[in-house]
Amino acid sequence: MASWLSSLSRLLGGKTRQQQSLLVHIKQRNDEHGQTSDARNSFSLEDKFVEALEEADAGELDGNEVGEGFFTIYMYGPGALRMWNAIAPVLGDLTAPVGSYVLKQYGMPGAREERIDLRNPAEQGSL
Repeated sequence: MASWLSSLSRLLGGKTRQQQSLLVHIKQRNDEHGQTSDARNSFSLEDKFVEALEEADAGELDGNEVGEGFFTIYMYGPGALRMWNAIAPVLGDLTAPVGSYVLKQYGMPGAREERIDLRNPAEQGSL
C-alpha cells in the first residue's frame, strides 16, 4: 500500500492531498432496498447535503448506495469534522429511523473513525 501511495505522490509531483470522508447511513424500512418513500426522502436529503457542503466549501457528495437495509450517502473532502459541521444542521431537521448513523473517517482506510448515532444529532453538537 505504501509503495502505491509513493508512486501516486511522484506522479502528482509529490502533492497528494489526504481526503477524509463522511458516510451517512439511513436505515430503510426493510433489510434489503427499502421502499419507494425511503428513497425519495433520502434523495431529498442528498440535495440538502450538496447545498450545505457547497455553501461551507467543506467537500463534495460523491454518490450513494442502497442495500443491506441502508441508504448510504458518501461525502469526501479535506476534513471530516468540517463536513460534519456543514451537514449537522440538515440532520437536526431529520427524524432518522432507529439504526441510522454517520461515520466520520479521518483519512485512509484504517485511520481513526468516529460513529454518531442519528437518534438526535443536535444533542451531540459539532463534535
